[in-house]
Amino acid sequence: MDNIKEELADCFAWIGALANLYDIDLEAAFLEKYPDKCPTCRKNPCICTD
Repeated sequence: MDNIKEELADCFAWIGALANLYDIDLEAAFLEKYPDKCPTCRKNPCICTD
């Protein structure tokens, strides 16, 4: 599990670096694609289970 956390942190860092390189606002891009919805179940309110 620790290895997965480290790999996901690396992916997140790369995504942030690419967004900066291409001058992309990640928060704005996320909210444009998933406005007022859960990105997993696409419902509001979220119906995902833990």
